Amino acid sequence: MDPFAATDVVKSSTRRFSCRVEHYAKYRPGYPPTLIPFLEDVCGLTSYDVVADVGSGTGVLTEVFLKNGNAVYAIEPNREMRASAERSLRGYSRFRSIDATGERTTLPGRSVDLVAVGRAFHWLEPEKALCEFARILKPAGWVVIIAFRRNVSSPFLEEYDKLLLSFGADRRHMHRRRRELASFLTENAFEMKTFDEQRSLVLEELEGLTLSYSTSPAPDDPSAVPLLHAVDALFQKYQRDGGVVVGHAITMYYKQLGLPGKR
Repeated sequence: MDPFAATDVVKSSTRRFSCRVEHYAKYRPGYPPTLIPFLEDVCGLTSYDVVADVGSGTGVLTEVFLKNGNAVYAIEPNREMRASAERSLRGYSRFRSIDATGERTTLPGRSVDLVAVGRAFHWLEPEKALCEFARILKPAGWVVIIAFRRNVSSPFLEEYDKLLLSFGADRRHMHRRRRELASFLTENAFEMKTFDEQRSLVLEELEGLTLSYSTSPAPDDPSAVPLLHAVDALFQKYQRDGGVVVGHAITMYYKQLGLPGKR
């Protein structure tokens, strides 16, 4: 059995975030300021390069590249997420919103210098996606895949993870899939670099982050009420000076995947 075959959870990815757009855009952590310098150093990124942001969601990563001066194709199959990005990024002349998937981007062959996937690779069929990335990349182009993982390094985070598992039927499956995909990237000769990040969250931010997860009950689902009550109780138990600390390990997987030849 193919461990990366699209399950019902993955197949529903274009719908799972439709009701979470506001929470996702407002409460998900952004990308570290070290991202662009890292890509400049490792991948030779310049402001002239064309970027495909695959699984671009509400456009958080897209905007990082737009602010760097890059032209960006934002590839996103979810209508509501794509519309949110189109509203917030409409002032950027080099932004192009594309209704497509990572396995079939609809972009011309050899049309981009860098393919970036932020927090979305676990929704893709990896073999098909890498073939598509290789097709659309210019010679010597790069792929960078960015994965976020919570650092469960405190009693609060241990309890918070257990709480999310108790309310998210798909959460164990998603954890397993992320581990399998990390192994897949390593086996396919992707190099990796990890950055650690910490944020202090007030209660509203913790609640919003919780509801932004695809494995949590939808914000308008009645089962979200007891989840938020439990989050509130956990926050009150561990908060210091009005906040709790949430840490993430942000891992960059990167590889030169474009066909041979000069850039």
